[in-house]
Amino acid sequence: MITKPVVTYKHVDDILLAAMPLRGTYEQSPATFHLLQEQVWPYVIGKRILLYYYVAAEVQIECCLAVSRPVNTAEIRSYVLTGGEALTLIHFGPYRTLGEGWSLLFDYIEGHNIRIQGPRREVYLDDREFAAPVHLTELQVLAAP
Repeated sequence: MITKPVVTYKHVDDILLAAMPLRGTYEQSPATFHLLQEQVWPYVIGKRILLYYYVAAEVQIECCLAVSRPVNTAEIRSYVLTGGEALTLIHFGPYRTLGEGWSLLFDYIEGHNIRIQGPRREVYLDDREFAAPVHLTELQVLAAP
C-alpha cells in the first residue's frame, strides 16, 4: 500500500555550511555540488542541502554542504544556517516530482495558518546519482515564532 507523505514537526539545529550559488537550472545542481565537494571535502560532515531564497520576484538557489570549519573562496562562502522548529516532509521519488511534495507541505502550512521564515530546504538523504530513478529527500521550512 502506498501512503501519502506526512508533514511532521521537528527541531533542526544550527549548521555551519559551505555554500556555492547555483548558476543555471536545477538540473545543473549535480555539477555545482561536485565542484563544491571537490573544494571542501576534507571538512564535509553532513548531507547535501539545496536552499531556495526568495528575494523580490527572484529565486536564488545555493548548493550547500555541512562542514566542520568555515571555507571561504571566491566561489564559496561559509555561514551558519539558523535552525529552529521545522515542518518537514519526506519525499520518496524522482527529483522531477519534488514539486508534488512541496505542494503537500505548503497546502498543510496554508491550511494551518503557519508563518514560515528563512529559505526552503531540500536535504538529500541518500547519495544516489542525480539520474537514479528514485531518491529520498527531506523538504524543510522553519516555522516563524
